[in-house]
Amino acid sequence: MVPAYRAGDTIGRTLHALRMSRGIALDEVVVVCTRGDDSARVAVGFERVRVIEAPTRLSAGAARNLGACSLPDADVLMFVDADCAPRGDCLSDLLAELLDGRADLCAAMVSNAGPGLVAWLRHALEFKEADVGRPHGQADFVPSATMACRRDLFESVGGFPDMWPGEDLVFCHRVRTRGARVAFCERAVTEHVHPRGWRRMFRHQFDLGFTSAKARLVTGMRGAVFARFPIIAPLLVFGRAWRAMDWFFRYRRRDLPALVAAMPLYVLALGVWSAGFVSGSIAPSES
Repeated sequence: MVPAYRAGDTIGRTLHALRMSRGIALDEVVVVCTRGDDSARVAVGFERVRVIEAPTRLSAGAARNLGACSLPDADVLMFVDADCAPRGDCLSDLLAELLDGRADLCAAMVSNAGPGLVAWLRHALEFKEADVGRPHGQADFVPSATMACRRDLFESVGGFPDMWPGEDLVFCHRVRTRGARVAFCERAVTEHVHPRGWRRMFRHQFDLGFTSAKARLVTGMRGAVFARFPIIAPLLVFGRAWRAMDWFFRYRRRDLPALVAAMPLYVLALGVWSAGFVSGSIAPSES
């Protein structure tokens, strides 16, 4: 399943990568998008791609659920974002993790394929824990950029929540509370392209903070205290900045000078995320 929204610039690359995947035969790829979206116009040009056009815009979580419902006979569900391109054996490696019993839900490592400072910062902010080149394995959370899951497990947790971003955060939490194993597949790599532009980056950081707070209030997962008492939420900025320095020191020392040079922008982005987190903490919950 490929959820897509205004992904005309990247979905062709994604579908080409899926068609070229090694070690696995994809009978069908389901693209879920909004009616009239430019993603559909690109996707219909590919063989064995079925496009589902929803009458109104769906969240990424709802789009994945709709795609899953359209494949009732699939024992394993695979989700690939419309701005990701799985490398080589990525999908077959994810499938092997499930079939060998090493994981019930597994995700690929995420490589930054976008040029420029915005892409570098967004990758450091959002995907450093999934970055290539560090030890992985069992995890509390894996991103849905490129992910595989057993069908019975997916249905047992009710699929993804109807939200974006942050739907994968809630999904992983629900999976883990079932006692299932969540893991990265270190052999599997997907190349991710971030949207360009500072405005979009800061807007997304705010949205990430907003839904992060909502996710914690809904599930009670670790860090929920910051959502219940938003007055202390700004402390997360310092905590996340410290974690970034520690992570780069451990796994990407060659990039530490770049992080230090970009730290004012990095902290500014964390501040925007924190503002979104506070907004999500105090916003009334939807019924």
